[in-house]
Parts: sequence; C-alpha cells; structure tokens
Amino acid sequence: MSEAMFASKDEILEVARQRWLKNREVLHILSCAGQLSLHSSPEVVQRPASGQLVLYDRGAVRHFRRDAHGWKKKRDGKTLREDHEKLKIDGVERITCCYAHSEESASFHRRIY
Repeated sequence: MSEAMFASKDEILEVARQRWLKNREVLHILSCAGQLSLHSSPEVVQRPASGQLVLYDRGAVRHFRRDAHGWKKKRDGKTLREDHEKLKIDGVERITCCYAHSEESASFHRRIY
C-alpha cells in the first residue's frame, strides 16, 4: 500500500457519498486514518445520512450500532440481523465486515468494518 489512494479527507468523504468504498480503499482509510485527519467520533451519530462515513473507537463508544435507524431484526424479533463477511485484498482476507439492512428502505444499508 505504498501509493496514496486519497489526497484528502474531503476526497474520501465525496467518494463515500457517491458509492460504497472498495476493499482496498477501506483498508487504506483504517490504516491511515490519523494521516488523513479522520478522527473517531466520541459519541454515536444519530440517524447518519446515506454515504456518511463515521469512525468509532469501539472501546470508547460501546453502543455504536444504536444510531436510531430501523434495522431488520432476526426472526426472534429482538436481535439485529447482520450479515458477516470477510473481505479480501489480493486474495487474502484482511477486513471483517457486517452489513445491516434497513426496515424502511430496501436500498439503505449500513456497513461496519
């Protein structure tokens, strides 16, 4: 990962608003967040907009999934339904990802890395 993928924080946020980030882009952001001036949020962002990029320190923000959006539940009606995947870069699993699907809109999803 020697080459720079994004020149600035603004470029990252613009790309994230337009499309889902590619696996290599996500790894770059997570690896170089400090250099890109991306800082973790100290509290849960309520109802983040589509395309909004939010970084959390899981140790500091325990309930980061409670963002006030309505997410599909499992059949038990209590537990949030999340699909888990391992994302590969150059054929090697590098990132764990969780997808949640909106109850209100079929095209609205949340990705957690």
